[in-house]
Amino acid sequence: MSVRVVLAPEMTRERFEDAAHAFGWMLYTVVEESDEHPYEEVWALNGGTSAVHYYEDETLSTAFLLVMGDGERELAHEIVHRWPTIQAAGAVALARAAGSSEERIRAAGYLASTAPPASRPDVVDAFDELLSADDPAVRRFVLEAASYPAWPQLRPLVERVAASDPEPAVRTAAQQVLPDFG
Repeated sequence: MSVRVVLAPEMTRERFEDAAHAFGWMLYTVVEESDEHPYEEVWALNGGTSAVHYYEDETLSTAFLLVMGDGERELAHEIVHRWPTIQAAGAVALARAAGSSEERIRAAGYLASTAPPASRPDVVDAFDELLSADDPAVRRFVLEAASYPAWPQLRPLVERVAASDPEPAVRTAAQQVLPDFG
């Protein structure tokens, strides 16, 4: 089991590493990014009975942690309260405040990264709003981001885009991700 914690945009790799060292964590290993694997750092703590895996998701342009081992829930709670993180409600707020295409793409990445296992109506609504963006590049990115949680509640949105988006490339992208949705 593990607990996922999504880092806020201002929590860069360097800031994370500085904070991890300040907490007394030991860097165990680094896995460089490849076609098969994202960039990852594995940090050991509590005498090796717990670990924090730091990942950089290049597709979504987000960084997140997987907290594992003894006291993982308590440790994740401590991280959320001490470091800049973002949860689903914060990602929804980013989506609603987004004005530019770049902000919309960033918000979609955070919606996908923070999506809980079960569907949330506010997150579904935020994906829906982003799928209505004027910029076809935003709509294509949102389709890919929505395929991360791939909740059945998102399927009608993707079907709508597949059937009626004004851009053929966006319709094609929607058709390609549609099988991902239950």
